[in-house]
Amino acid sequence: LGYDPKLGDASTDYYPPREDNVYWYGHPEETRKHEKLVQAYSDSIKRGYLSGPNGEKVKLGYKNGRDFGVIPLGACVETDPLRTVNNETYGDIHNGGHYLMARAGLHKQLVDAGIRNALGNTATECRDPLL
Repeated sequence: LGYDPKLGDASTDYYPPREDNVYWYGHPEETRKHEKLVQAYSDSIKRGYLSGPNGEKVKLGYKNGRDFGVIPLGACVETDPLRTVNNETYGDIHNGGHYLMARAGLHKQLVDAGIRNALGNTATECRDPLL
């Protein structure tokens, strides 16, 4: 889904447009890495527990009207350093996805220069229909 935020002429930051049907910079390797994190997360939900870095299990479930494991589950998606169970296994699914989408359709030189499209800034990403 392409999008031109039309930001950059009068603002201090430049946000290049994204054409339709483009991949993010680093595809397919970056895509595989992200899919691996999502698969590990999904597998843990199906198993009913998250795996810690030393093999410990953090049980997920619901009992007597109470959820348990929800906080660590959410922390794994957001990579909350205080609550995450295992950053190596579950990575940074949510913000990592923003990071990948912020580089969609950009040339290597722009990526290397630190340029991102509108999805690379929380103040401008809400304008992008991809989100």
